[in-house]
Amino acid sequence: MDTFGGFFKKLRIKQGLTLRHFCLENQLDASNISKLERDVLPPPKGGTLDRYALALGLKPGDDDFYTFHDLAATANRTMPSYLTEEEIEEKVPVFFRALRSDENKDELMKKIKGVIKKAWRP
Repeated sequence: MDTFGGFFKKLRIKQGLTLRHFCLENQLDASNISKLERDVLPPPKGGTLDRYALALGLKPGDDDFYTFHDLAATANRTMPSYLTEEEIEEKVPVFFRALRSDENKDELMKKIKGVIKKAWRP
């Protein structure tokens, strides 16, 4: 599982851009982006996060778009901004039902524990 910074860097490299070229092209501060990619700075929220997503070529509806926002939310210990309160209320019972089901329960719990350990390390 990637961290936000690792995923950011992977997406930038996928575009074939060095850190400096990416920042020049998108009028971003190379020092801050470097710190983001190394997980020294926490992921931004709101408009800045959306600006970075756009600079990385991410579009709503793409898997990478959601992964980018999910990793940012996890690192910030918040819910992803693309989810409304109503959607969260709708999906949480389904999630709890999945946890109660014996089918794939152990596998699901391992994944959840791994994500929590990695995301909320002290």
